[in-house]
Amino acid sequence: QFFRELSLEDQIREVGENLPYADGIEIVDEMSLRYPDPGEEFVRKWFGWMERYGTVPVTMDVSFDVLQFRDHVMSHDEVAERLMRDMRLAKRLGFRNVRVLSTCPFEVMLKALPLAEEIDIRLGKEVHQPMRLEGQQVSEIIEYAERDGTRHLGIVPDFGIFGFRPTE
Repeated sequence: QFFRELSLEDQIREVGENLPYADGIEIVDEMSLRYPDPGEEFVRKWFGWMERYGTVPVTMDVSFDVLQFRDHVMSHDEVAERLMRDMRLAKRLGFRNVRVLSTCPFEVMLKALPLAEEIDIRLGKEVHQPMRLEGQQVSEIIEYAERDGTRHLGIVPDFGIFGFRPTE
């Protein structure tokens, strides 16, 4: 994708045709789609690709450029509104999971949680280096989910957290 060697459909075909034990598709919304609204024609094509290549939408990754406006930094309310818009898009495309970057404030996730529960989208925060599984950013999510009983809020560990030094 980065080198524009494969279109989104080509990438989905690669998964469906060349990865015999994988069928799940994960995308980064802003990189993969005409964002924020890819249009109904794209949605029809998307589900056609899923059927044609035997793949399923699994996770849509979202991020927030809080500096996208020249006149202000986005507030938590503005970021939560954007997250909720992205969750609706994920649902429209058949995804069951939305992954936010490790920099997403817990308060933003909590503001979006009622919608996640309403539309049955699981909202997960990426746990990425230098975060640790034992850290506050992870424990506050786990403790809240256990206390509240929600199955729509959690963490998505990146395996890089288990590294102790850069690879050679």
